Amino acid sequence: MNTPEIKIYVANLAQYNQGILKGDWLTLPMQEDELQAKINKVLGTDEGYAIHDYSASFHIGEYTSVFELNNIAEIIKDDNSMAQFCHLINEGYSIEQALEKYEDVIYYADMTLRDVAEELVEEGHYGEIPEKLQYFIDYDAIAQSLDNEGYAETSKGVFFYNT
Repeated sequence: MNTPEIKIYVANLAQYNQGILKGDWLTLPMQEDELQAKINKVLGTDEGYAIHDYSASFHIGEYTSVFELNNIAEIIKDDNSMAQFCHLINEGYSIEQALEKYEDVIYYADMTLRDVAEELVEEGHYGEIPEKLQYFIDYDAIAQSLDNEGYAETSKGVFFYNT
């Protein structure tokens, strides 16, 4: 499983406002003292920085705390966890809420609602169904029911978070 990276371009705002592009790309996570040293290098004697570019699985605002982003990068250790975290962000949760609750999200990677319906039937979620009757199950109807229950199908898979 891959470790997701968060890369940010931190720019010196005072220099930027004078038409000078001074900044650095940072790959998170890193030790907090190392992060502070890199920010100090970008700032020099100036105050204020902004994130002018990024590479991450979720939206990063210009004034998002680099230390908060570093914390996310330290906590989220794999692609599935990042997908769960991003799902909550996309649903409108704050970064703090998403960090607190992402492990409660059930993620069916690369699956459709129909695939999840079939898996739930196979796992006995709907009770024991004799093999002879399994050919008559309407998986599309179960998928629709799952959709109504809050399962969300995306291009990455299906997510379920029972709020």
